[in-house]
Amino acid sequence: MKRFFFSICLYVTIICFLDAEIFETKNFKEIIHHIHPKTLVVVDIDDTLLVPVQSLGTDAWFLSRLDHHLQIKKERFLALDRALAEWEAIRHITNVKIVEEGTDEIINEVQKSNMMMGLTSQGLALTNRTLVQLKSLSIDLSKTAPSTQDCYFINGANGVLYRQGVLFTAGTPKGEALS
Repeated sequence: MKRFFFSICLYVTIICFLDAEIFETKNFKEIIHHIHPKTLVVVDIDDTLLVPVQSLGTDAWFLSRLDHHLQIKKERFLALDRALAEWEAIRHITNVKIVEEGTDEIINEVQKSNMMMGLTSQGLALTNRTLVQLKSLSIDLSKTAPSTQDCYFINGANGVLYRQGVLFTAGTPKGEALS
């Protein structure tokens, strides 16, 4: 069964001290047992909230394409670059489905008493498309996002964008970008 990763950030204080716990669950609905009022819930997007409706563009497909390009190019950087380009092109045109039935309802329930935001390693070119895909699943993370302002900053060598309740880390470490 697919495992869901999400982090719940607890006790955000005025001095911006952040105490976080990461929980791994078998079902999305199990997050309810770990959330307290005023908890900031940070949920991963890909393979937790949405997946492509077909196998083309999934994580398994991507790993297969990466392996294919490694066999041809033999250089990891070139193979990764090619596989990512193919994956991104597919993500721009594919429809998505919700990973687990009822996740949209759980999100709406959690948002009644908590702030919630999304987190993804997707690049900035997929920002608008991902937000449209989430909307197609009746998921609106901007409703209770910690901020309504767009924010762009550099994390390592790449730009990171926070927009409409989702942090797009562009392949940089998610924990560092979130901090």
